[in-house]
Amino acid sequence: AFATDPGLVVVREEYPGVEKIFIETMRPIMRDEMVRKMPEYRADTAAFFARNFTSAELRELVAFWQSPAGRTVLQETTEQADFSAITKEVVDQINDDKLQISGAAIDADKRKAATGGIRSLSSEHRAAIIRFGLTPTGRKMRRLLSEKNQLDLEWANREPSPETVARIEREIPAAMTAFIEAEDRKRGGAR
Repeated sequence: AFATDPGLVVVREEYPGVEKIFIETMRPIMRDEMVRKMPEYRADTAAFFARNFTSAELRELVAFWQSPAGRTVLQETTEQADFSAITKEVVDQINDDKLQISGAAIDADKRKAATGGIRSLSSEHRAAIIRFGLTPTGRKMRRLLSEKNQLDLEWANREPSPETVARIEREIPAAMTAFIEAEDRKRGGAR
């Protein structure tokens, strides 16, 4: 939107930094929406795993994710998630009738979070992840990753809740207005 909407292009040119305010305001709204959707997402994810893995394989997956290495990588990856690629797509499409998050944006955010999460692991935990990845169940998970990513893409493109839409409509203009007013005060004081 800041690149294509003529009004927003002018605002961005007049007030450098306003796009950053938009993104910083949007990010926690998106994070909260994801948390709200999480129970349903987990149910769909559980169905994916039940369809694709035997009981024995599911026990292996659970054992790995409950191990110190699995728990640590989940925690570190979650902490590294900032949704910057998805947020950029939201910003770029904010005036479109139908928002469409791309698989590339989801993949980029996942890759960034996973890379950051893995980098912060000890060599012992990294070795445990590699060992698990080389098991038949770990290899099967890698083979099914595109199907799992498709599930994530479908979830990313679900309509936001009415509460989230209302929050966007309330918080984005308020943050942008506050930024612009603060910039105007600075400029007025500098004259």
